[in-house]
Amino acid sequence: MKNEMKYRSYCGDEPYLLVKFWESDERNASAIVNRFIEQQFRVSYSGQDAIELEEADRLAARMLSSELIVFLISAEALESLAFRNAIHYALSREKSLFCIFLDDKPLSHGLALQLSGIPCARLCEYDGTDGLCRSVVTKEPFSQRLRGEDAKVKADTNRSKKRALIAAAVVVALMMVAASGAAVYRVQYENSLPGQIERITETDYLDLSGEDAALLDGLEGKTVRVLIARGMGLTDIAALATVRCEELDLSQNPSINTLEPLLKNESLQTVTVSQDMFPAIMRISGRHAFRILIGE
Repeated sequence: MKNEMKYRSYCGDEPYLLVKFWESDERNASAIVNRFIEQQFRVSYSGQDAIELEEADRLAARMLSSELIVFLISAEALESLAFRNAIHYALSREKSLFCIFLDDKPLSHGLALQLSGIPCARLCEYDGTDGLCRSVVTKEPFSQRLRGEDAKVKADTNRSKKRALIAAAVVVALMMVAASGAAVYRVQYENSLPGQIERITETDYLDLSGEDAALLDGLEGKTVRVLIARGMGLTDIAALATVRCEELDLSQNPSINTLEPLLKNESLQTVTVSQDMFPAIMRISGRHAFRILIGE
């Protein structure tokens, strides 16, 4: 049986910590979040896999404005690309981090190296989540600035009813829209990933891993500060020449013949590739101003 979040996620502007967890870990997560808030910490929390663009943007914004990010890490959580990307994004932005390991499964060598300097705690070393929370809040990243009387706001006990009413309203609205075929098509398109990309002018983070390679064409001239394009089956990356991007991950695209289009992109600072893309790297050897990192 799942525990429930007793308190609302903090949405204010005072110093706060963000707890990021994977939805299958909600039982432990809710116990930890509830205890932090009962200790007067302002806590914003997220257990969703940020697949939808709006949700990814919202999460990135909350991560950037937080003073401390606490990742609740489990083997199942690390199977999620979106969860791993959240960790990488926090590291790339040099955020203050604290990791709580919910199980004793070993990390991959790459992630273990990245997190080697991050303070952490393991749930298995404590007598439950209550003991863990009492201990970790005395550690360095948990500053008094993160506490406040505005931390505890009871969760709405009628959320389920409200969600049902909202869902019913959405169904009625869609039925009305269905009267017009053109309107239905437009709604479907705007809710699709291509439609969401079309509306973008500027965003801090976008993950297109595993998506259709044609989506890159929709990014021409747009600002995406961190762009993840892993495993998209890319061959031609000419569209990336005009994307205002600081960090680009092209790993697991071995069919890319050359990285030369990136030489025209003056905003690039870091490009991550995988070892199977070595020929493409060699074709720009010595001509690039950006750093090239070899990922998994």
